[in-house]
Amino acid sequence: MRVSYLTPWRVNRTAADSFALPEQMKLDVDGLETVPTEGAIIRLRFPTGS
Repeated sequence: MRVSYLTPWRVNRTAADSFALPEQMKLDVDGLETVPTEGAIIRLRFPTGS
């Protein structure tokens, strides 16, 4: 998933669309927060349960 609308130097909350995941995959969190610098490339990893 690519997100190009994060605001630099501010807390940004990103949520994954759980409906796009395989049925057996469950996310452990609803969303993640990050504070990117201007021009940064950020990788967020959403923890999954078994």
